[in-house]
Amino acid sequence: MNNLGYEEYLRRGDIKPSIKQSRQDTGFLTEPATMGMRKRQVKEFVGPFKMDSLNGKNSLWNTFHAREHVKPITKKQLGLWGIDYFDLFLVHFPIALQYVDPNHRYPPEWFDDHGRVQLQNTPLQETWAAMEELVDVGYAKNIGL
Repeated sequence: MNNLGYEEYLRRGDIKPSIKQSRQDTGFLTEPATMGMRKRQVKEFVGPFKMDSLNGKNSLWNTFHAREHVKPITKKQLGLWGIDYFDLFLVHFPIALQYVDPNHRYPPEWFDDHGRVQLQNTPLQETWAAMEELVDVGYAKNIGL
């Protein structure tokens, strides 16, 4: 299996040099949940690798912890990668934030439209149960926190 180590977080500009450098390492093709536009760049640049031969890791952003948001946003993220499942899907950070509709702003980031952090009362147990359903439907092979 080909492995491509890649972790980009709030990096601006061309990501190709970091992907080239990471080809020397063994690791995972990963991407934080908030970097949707970068996923397409990675997919285009990976080129000679087949996406299904890479280990895909992603995470559930804090604004999508409620049960009704977990599956739809995971499906969106899979579409951005152009793959059918994640090898590893994690809770990005175990604090739920107020939901931000992806049609309003994606990636949602930490702050609302007024620059404030808005917490949401979603128990981690609810989020975890929804993530277990991702494994049941085949969107993730493994889940974690």
